[in-house]
Amino acid sequence: MKRPIGVTVIAIANLLAALAFASQMFLAAQPPQGDSLIVLGVAVLLSIGLSLGLFKLYNWARWTSVVLYVLSLIRIPVRVLTASGLWDITSVLLPGIFVAWAVWYLFRPHVEAAFGET
Repeated sequence: MKRPIGVTVIAIANLLAALAFASQMFLAAQPPQGDSLIVLGVAVLLSIGLSLGLFKLYNWARWTSVVLYVLSLIRIPVRVLTASGLWDITSVLLPGIFVAWAVWYLFRPHVEAAFGET
């Protein structure tokens, strides 16, 4: 089955996230060290791995994405409540909207079928 366009969008978003994590590792004025560097390294590798898995329509990548996205959605209310201005709220809500859409989309029947699940 052909890969749905939304899966490609989600995979590209994961690649962009990997690029953002990598830029924090190498381009930050104060590069991370110790545990922070390890966490960012794992985030880069995980994002790239999920992207490749989604591009190849591996069901484990779909489920792993859903789990990680749901976990990230759980912390949005706290981040909105602790935000200090409109920009902070927007920087939390816009990615949150995308992540919510991605979770919804990955459960659409034609998307599940593309991953081999009926």
